[in-house]
Amino acid sequence: METQQFSKLSTSIEQLTFAQKKRLLNSLKKNICASENIEIIEEAFEKSQCCPHCSSEKLQRWGTASDLQRYRCKSCKKTFNALTKSPLARLRHKDKVSAKLPAYLL
Repeated sequence: METQQFSKLSTSIEQLTFAQKKRLLNSLKKNICASENIEIIEEAFEKSQCCPHCSSEKLQRWGTASDLQRYRCKSCKKTFNALTKSPLARLRHKDKVSAKLPAYLL
């Protein structure tokens, strides 16, 4: 976003009612928290990249889904993401999880 556009946005925010500001703040918090959680999850996976199905280290990137990078194992041909076979694998609302995820959940 350019400086001029940001200035207009900032001015527009000042004109919002209290209730509108509160809704905007809650929306921003959700987006920031979800992004932070995804970043933490991806970083944890980067440290020990291996297939959760066959433990092979021969992986290739295979698009994204739900903002998470997907991978495809060159050995077993299965696709997965950083959460596959973890307690958080089928989590639907990543934005509601604390940003400080314990290591055993990753």
